[in-house]
Amino acid sequence: MIGKGQFDSMSSRLCTPAIGVFGGASQYTDTQAIAAFQIGQVVAREGFCLVTGATTGAPLAAAIGAQSIGGLVIGISPADSPETHVTRFGRPVSCHDVIIYTGMGVEGRQPVAVRSVKGAIFIGGEFGTLAEFANAWTVGNNVLGALKGSGGISNHIESIVAGVTSSYGSFLIVDDDPLRLALSVCAATRERYPSKAYLDQETSSVRSLQAVLHAAGLYEVLGD
Repeated sequence: MIGKGQFDSMSSRLCTPAIGVFGGASQYTDTQAIAAFQIGQVVAREGFCLVTGATTGAPLAAAIGAQSIGGLVIGISPADSPETHVTRFGRPVSCHDVIIYTGMGVEGRQPVAVRSVKGAIFIGGEFGTLAEFANAWTVGNNVLGALKGSGGISNHIESIVAGVTSSYGSFLIVDDDPLRLALSVCAATRERYPSKAYLDQETSSVRSLQAVLHAAGLYEVLGD
């Protein structure tokens, strides 16, 4: 049995556009890890699912941060199974609620990860992070954030965007404060992609089916 309030909370979270955290995995600093942890907590506290590349470093710190306050964390793995995820790619399976095994390799899973989100925050990183940012930008209409001063490619994202003419519709938020950056990305993502309309439609369809199952004595939704 599931309580109505629990059902509403679960549906609201799953219908809210996800926010990804990408950045240094094999090479990262303590400062980047701390910032990522704080950003993960903000993303979860603001009611968003967190998506990562199911990897180590800064993204893992963000996952730990989100989970520390009950956030939902989804990892997009380059591997085709938990075994190859750990043994071949050296990635953790802990600190994620769900891991999707794409079997597409590191380069192949990047577009999957960024297409799974409507907002993304970049911390440090090198060429892999640059590729993720480029994919996220060209998906279109994404809200992207870069932690200024965090090192790596994230220090150069602002100048890269300023140097090109783009019609993809994505836009960039740059800030040197991780908490402020995360709050700004969450607010902009929520404003650009409000979930209320389709959440009402989704919950209505689910409840009508629950009513059928309840009438058959197979299922019960507890009232508040």
